[in-house]
Parts: sequence; structure tokens; C-alpha cells
Amino acid sequence: MIKKYILPGIACIAFSIYACTPSVLVPAELSGTTWEIYQYKDEGITQPLALADTIQFFNEPSCTYNGVNTNYRILDVGGNQSLCRLQIDNSAFGNISGIVPVSAIEAGTIFGETFNPLPQGTARQLWIRKISE
Repeated sequence: MIKKYILPGIACIAFSIYACTPSVLVPAELSGTTWEIYQYKDEGITQPLALADTIQFFNEPSCTYNGVNTNYRILDVGGNQSLCRLQIDNSAFGNISGIVPVSAIEAGTIFGETFNPLPQGTARQLWIRKISE
């Protein structure tokens, strides 16, 4: 199937979802779903700590984090079909970015993946689950 994508400063027609460079096209879709960050673990902590932060995803780049308007991006990771980079601005941990398996987004469970603050800071593991479509 041929899909047409309009990216900032780039218009392309892709025969597969990975055909454009620079690529921001991935097979994962978050728009219209609500997710909860239910646990996190900082370096040096042995057990995850409970959290109940909610992210409602709209058409990229719009989302709300605990009801506050912010942005997200879901990016291709160098053409790797099984991974994507999820970036969320203004989270409880600041602007964060993590590489996530596409299968985790499709399954609705991101389990203990490492997210790094942008531009720098302490990495932490996050457990995130889809709570509604």
C-alpha cells in the first residue's frame, strides 16, 4: 500500500512505513488512547515505586499529562522495524525519551523500559499501560 506523509519540510510517498529519511514514521499509533505510568524505578532503587500519572494521546504531537496540555513524539529508530522512540514533554520527570518495542505499544504494556530526561539527567525505568482506547 502506498501512503503519503507530510512531515515538517518534507513531503514523501512511502511504499512502506520506513521509507522516508529523515524518518519520523513508525508502525505504532498512540492517537486516541489513554495510558497510565503506574510504576517507575530510579537508578539505585531496588523495587519500583507506584505512580498513577495519566497520558491522553491525541493526534501527534498533542497529548495531556495529568490533564495538562503538552506534546509527544513517536519516532523511528534508524529504520529498526521493532523499535521506536517515544518522547513525552513536561512529564513528572521533565522531558523524557525512551526506546520502546513497537510490540509493547501494540500490546498496551510498556514494561520497565528506560527513559532518559532531555537534555540530560538521571535515567529511570517506567512501567506504562494502556487504560482505554
